[in-house]
Amino acid sequence: MTSNLTVPELDLPPLLQANVRAHAFRMMGRKKVPGRKVAPIETVSLAKVARYYKTGKDKHGPTKHDFELLLDTEGLPSDAFKKGFSTPWNEHAADIFTKSFLKSKEYECRDEELIKKQFLTHVIQLKDQYKRHVALTDAPSDSAVCNKRRARRVGVMLVFFWLFTIADKWIV
Repeated sequence: MTSNLTVPELDLPPLLQANVRAHAFRMMGRKKVPGRKVAPIETVSLAKVARYYKTGKDKHGPTKHDFELLLDTEGLPSDAFKKGFSTPWNEHAADIFTKSFLKSKEYECRDEELIKKQFLTHVIQLKDQYKRHVALTDAPSDSAVCNKRRARRVGVMLVFFWLFTIADKWIV
């Protein structure tokens, strides 16, 4: 799966990138799972997003305690995006993230715009992670594939059995 989104060219300090990734991971309540390359990641429900867009009220959007991002943007109209790659939902989340990042005082960077830009760039990576996570969880298991194949073979065998035994008596 390739993303049709392009990451803006930003020359950001590696330490800031690492700090933004770590802070976003905590705010989203994600947990590392041993043996998996992609940590489980969720997206906000489209019902919440629709309510936020309809009312235009921040109280229906992401909050510090319910920090969800809009990662499943397939099928959204192009006017739902700002600046070509970000949605108003994620822009609001970026504001919340930036305030939380600055309030934590564990990071050296105090440049609000730089933090927000780095977070919105990180959202693009999170969208790709979400797509990989969905692909992993939606992929049929080997046993499911085998069961489907077996059922198809039995169906084909029944058709041939019918053709060569029962239909032979009806055809004159």
